[in-house]
Amino acid sequence: MLWWGYYCAPNAKIDDGLLDVCLVKKVSRLNFLCMVGKYKKGKHLEDKRVKKHIIYKQGHKVHLELDKELPYSIDGEIIFSKTIDVEVIPHCIKFVIPTECKEM
Repeated sequence: MLWWGYYCAPNAKIDDGLLDVCLVKKVSRLNFLCMVGKYKKGKHLEDKRVKKHIIYKQGHKVHLELDKELPYSIDGEIIFSKTIDVEVIPHCIKFVIPTECKEM
């Protein structure tokens, strides 16, 4: 587990060919304070009280349609759009990983 950020997609695997999407519904400040610790540790899907505020899905494609334009970044470029499409293309990019990193 990473210690410096949020572990929002605890079921994600780098090599399973799936995209993991974790959406947090609009919550009150009190609910946010109650759930942020579990969200940070990646335990939010295990707690029924927190899980009811979360939509967590896995798939090969993601299509989002939004009410208003949302800024997002791809390769450092900021894009504003009401629709976002992301798709896994198997075996498209080859990575070379040092042996020491494979065991992390």
